[in-house]
Amino acid sequence: IRATCLIAYLWVVSSISLPGIRVFLKSFFRLCLSTSGISRMMIRLANIMSPIYEEILEEVKGGTIIFADETGWRVKGVTWWLWIFANKRTAYYWPDRRRSSEVVEKVLGSIFSGVLITDGWHAYLKIKCVKQTCLAHILRKIRKFREAYPQYQDR
Repeated sequence: IRATCLIAYLWVVSSISLPGIRVFLKSFFRLCLSTSGISRMMIRLANIMSPIYEEILEEVKGGTIIFADETGWRVKGVTWWLWIFANKRTAYYWPDRRRSSEVVEKVLGSIFSGVLITDGWHAYLKIKCVKQTCLAHILRKIRKFREAYPQYQDR
């Protein structure tokens, strides 16, 4: 159990590759595991943690406000998207090959009774809910507008 927890920490938090973890375990603990063995351990752990993962999603969806965003994430040289859906207490991460509304609908459903705060990316438009653009993006748009049209600035 300790080795599994350490491996999960090294892989998820420290972002060490499975071959790097294999070398680390062999160097510091004389623990000889193959990368496929480490991978099987992480798959087993993911299956054990699956109910908790679903609880986290339900906690996020149960909030009155959800902050959502996505960022590019390289998986074996291919761009995937790491989505985050969070409220003030909880965060839910979802990796996906797609950056589309299907992902948002798959995670949140087609209707959300609270406020969805995003950067305005079109993928969030399909879900039925109250939407708000995050303040950082609003301020960025205002700055760009002021730079593009200085004649409209209030003096």
